[in-house]
Amino acid sequence: MGARRVGLAVDSVIGIRALDPESLSALPSLMSRAIPAAEAIGALDGELLAVLDSGRLVPEEVLAAADNLQVAS
Repeated sequence: MGARRVGLAVDSVIGIRALDPESLSALPSLMSRAIPAAEAIGALDGELLAVLDSGRLVPEEVLAAADNLQVAS
């Protein structure tokens, strides 16, 4: 994925799990129109899981600007 760091604002985190890439599938065309930010789908513990496409959530120009920021230490 690269060396970029990104953030995601959420109301709560239920947990963090490692996913086997083999357990994910490409989105059906109807679902890709309904959830444009999703990249793939799968199931985890019997629940539907949507994997977000990070490139669609943060515009490229924002990522480029973030790459140029200096972090104060």
